[in-house]
Amino acid sequence: MDALLLGRITYDIFAGYWPALGDRNLIAAKFNAMPKFVVSRSPHDPAWAGTTALSTMNQVAALREQFSDIHVIGSGALTRSLLEAELADRLNLYLYPLALGSGKRLFADGTGMPAAFTLAQAPQAFPQGAVLLSYERAGVPVTGIDMSEMD
Repeated sequence: MDALLLGRITYDIFAGYWPALGDRNLIAAKFNAMPKFVVSRSPHDPAWAGTTALSTMNQVAALREQFSDIHVIGSGALTRSLLEAELADRLNLYLYPLALGSGKRLFADGTGMPAAFTLAQAPQAFPQGAVLLSYERAGVPVTGIDMSEMD
């Protein structure tokens, strides 16, 4: 990734953790060195070095001209806004073998616009059982698939 895009809550969590690790940790070194953007409806003066505050989807859209691989981590509300504005080209979903029974849903009832996705690469499994599923945007959903045509 060459830039990090975060919602306000995730930004506050990251900004309170990663800078304190300095370059001792490879992930911290990467995050601390790269350009970071926090999207917030309220005025915000970010303290984490290399961070710029954004307040509109037009500002977020302009980032696509500057960076080729922008990642969003966590930030469910921001992800829903990006999908609705058609600014998300790819979803990397990590599935963990853990059921908590509650929590925030990425796709809550009545949120976002319908979108179709296609598998971008073979699923990747990790030693502790997590699985990475990568999907790329594939236009509008097609419904009414004839199941008899499937193998």
